[in-house]
Amino acid sequence: IGVAFSRLDEIMANILVTVGTQVGFDRLVKEVDDIASTHPEWHFFAQIGTGKYFPKHMNYAHSLTPSALMHKTTSADVVIANAGMGSILSTLSIGKRLIVLPRLSALGEHRNDHQLATAHHLRKTPGLYIADSQGDILNLLLECISLGGTDSIADTAQPELIDNIRCWMNGE
Repeated sequence: IGVAFSRLDEIMANILVTVGTQVGFDRLVKEVDDIASTHPEWHFFAQIGTGKYFPKHMNYAHSLTPSALMHKTTSADVVIANAGMGSILSTLSIGKRLIVLPRLSALGEHRNDHQLATAHHLRKTPGLYIADSQGDILNLLLECISLGGTDSIADTAQPELIDNIRCWMNGE
């Protein structure tokens, strides 16, 4: 990988957490806040939405304007988010590594488990790291920081993806 994990405590990193604008995602925010408490060498900022958990170890805002969010994303070394397509596409399109934790309907985090399906289908996307549970985030973060930047995805979707989305939308 190039950097031994034992030396990562010497690497500075800017980490953005974003949960989207619809609902909070306290499980994600709390896990990253716990990580921030043990890694003062990393700078964390969280956009927490309407969540009820307020971070104690990182700066945060409930919401950001689209331009402010893009600025924070561009400045980040790693982004951590829910598995919403907006976060995935906007982050990967500018060449940033992205860790996603899907929201779970069983925990009341979403109305269904479409984010699990999204994560499953995109699992092999370069630059995208899937946390199967919040406990995976630290190890994925260590890996992302050690690797640095990534290649950006294309500005347009491949025809196969567009066809698959059309079929899904038409119930085929």
